[in-house]
Amino acid sequence: MRAEISAGHGVRTKKTSASTPKDGRLSEERNAAAGVLDAVVAAAGRADSLKTAMGEILQATLRGMDFDAGTIYVLEQDGETNTPACASGLPAEAAAQILQHVVRGGHNALLTGNDALFSDAADRPASPHPPLPGFHAMAAVPLCSDEHRVGTLIVISRSQRRIEEADRRTLVAIGREAGGLIARRRAEQALRVSEASYRGLFDAVSEAIYVQDRGGRFIDVNLGAMTMYGYDREHFRGLSPLDLAAPGRNDMKALMLNLDRAFAGEPQHFEFWGRRADGTAFPKEMHLTQGTYFGQDVVIAVAVDITERKRAEQEIFAGAERLRRALEETVAAMGTVVEMRDPYTAGHERRVTELAVAMAHKLTLEEKLVNALRLASDVHDIGKIAVPAEILSKPGRLSTTEFEIIKTHPQVGYDILKSIEFEWPIALTVLAHHERLDGSGYPLGLSGSDIGTESRVVAVADVVEAMASHRPYRQALGIDAALEEVRRSRGVLYDADAVDACVAVVKEDSFVFST
Repeated sequence: MRAEISAGHGVRTKKTSASTPKDGRLSEERNAAAGVLDAVVAAAGRADSLKTAMGEILQATLRGMDFDAGTIYVLEQDGETNTPACASGLPAEAAAQILQHVVRGGHNALLTGNDALFSDAADRPASPHPPLPGFHAMAAVPLCSDEHRVGTLIVISRSQRRIEEADRRTLVAIGREAGGLIARRRAEQALRVSEASYRGLFDAVSEAIYVQDRGGRFIDVNLGAMTMYGYDREHFRGLSPLDLAAPGRNDMKALMLNLDRAFAGEPQHFEFWGRRADGTAFPKEMHLTQGTYFGQDVVIAVAVDITERKRAEQEIFAGAERLRRALEETVAAMGTVVEMRDPYTAGHERRVTELAVAMAHKLTLEEKLVNALRLASDVHDIGKIAVPAEILSKPGRLSTTEFEIIKTHPQVGYDILKSIEFEWPIALTVLAHHERLDGSGYPLGLSGSDIGTESRVVAVADVVEAMASHRPYRQALGIDAALEEVRRSRGVLYDADAVDACVAVVKEDSFVFST
């Protein structure tokens, strides 16, 4: 017995004996319906686009069910608007006419609900007929996917046929199968459009972007990353930062820890050295954030090549270092000028600097304060350039007038240095190096906390060096006498911590002045 589709009588069997049992006929009808469904699925599978797939579905249905014409409408995202997607055997305007006829006939539920409508010339039910001459039977069935309507299939016959129950079951089954196929094709098409849009945006970003899984392996990279490294996209997939790191330039354990923290929701920012396809190493700045990539939890890394910035930083650093050296050499030259005018105090500023720096280290001052002390000590007596040479080298005691002239040198030193843009307050340190805690110093009579740390250290080092060394008006008093002097005035004239540091440097560290 062979199943066939017959116009006007639906799915039926061709007799090979005098009679066919009822259950045998039902089996043949099911087999015939299955054959039509298989043809619909196969036809849709051959199509390379959604529009072509719908055309193949329509053609397979018309051939398998022996209808003469038909059309498919798709339901748009608003759930109300139906758009003709394809038609066969109809004049160009027929699909739109049928759509309007169904709507005007009060059967719009056909196009938005899940009910089927069948009409044929044999019984003329109260239902719309095609508004086209020569067409006498119509079936409209919903195309559904998971109970959600995606469109409507309408088939039409010219013959005076009945649409049998078997036809109806087959058409409804085609509606369900075709609806699922169309929904999947629409989803695939939407995904392709989404992926194309994503890829366009992804590659348009000039920064390098890497999508990494929990193991750090690259899932995807953009054009910026490919340009940065010189590899194509396929080369990256499955690799990790370990494979692209410049040897010996990165802490890889710290890198993986940063990746774990990013997965935990903590954005990470750090520098990383990569190795290009040509083997050259380069630095890049990395930003890691948690994200999703087509439903997968990932870390999205954005990288910027900072080679030029590093080069500029190095040039700036080198320039600053040259400037610093030039400034220090200028300061040293200033000190030499003073010493040349006063041969009896030659080396005084250099030795004060030695002691002051040793005291600063004993006090564990910050390195920037140590550097400030070094420069300030080197020029703390620069103001003596304005003192007449005969006063500086006078072998006897100074008169009151002469001493008042000597006392101007801190102010003169300040005036000379204040216009120089030192990194530290060198001019103020020089100005206050003869101030005393009780206010008895000069030139401003500052006291207590008004005297800066650097000035307090220089004051003690200056007194100790002066007393321990030879002067035109007296012999050297020695280091022990000098230490006794500052100890006796500890906390009164001189800063207690500075005095303690000075004593410790000499007694504990065996400090001695250079000759």
